[in-house]
Amino acid sequence: MTASLTTPLGFHLRRLDPGAIPALQNLLEQCADYFLLVSGADPGSDAAQALFSQLPPGKAPLDKFVFGVFSASDELVGVLDAVRRYPAPGARRLANQR
Repeated sequence: MTASLTTPLGFHLRRLDPGAIPALQNLLEQCADYFLLVSGADPGSDAAQALFSQLPPGKAPLDKFVFGVFSASDELVGVLDAVRRYPAPGARRLANQR
């Protein structure tokens, strides 16, 4: 069973698995302006796959979590990329890294 968190506005958060790569790639391409602002380039054709596989040095795949943000109608509208205990044990942050 997959756990889900639902907000009062009906948005919900669910952990994604690699089966979600096509929908995630579509979302990332729809948000090309974000990629341009953060990295200076459009998302590549493998951006969703990279989101699942890229890890900071010293982290293992079991430390990685990719969550989808879904609307009340179950449309993927956002993504949260989380790495456990990064950059240090106990650390919590939301940030863009260039």
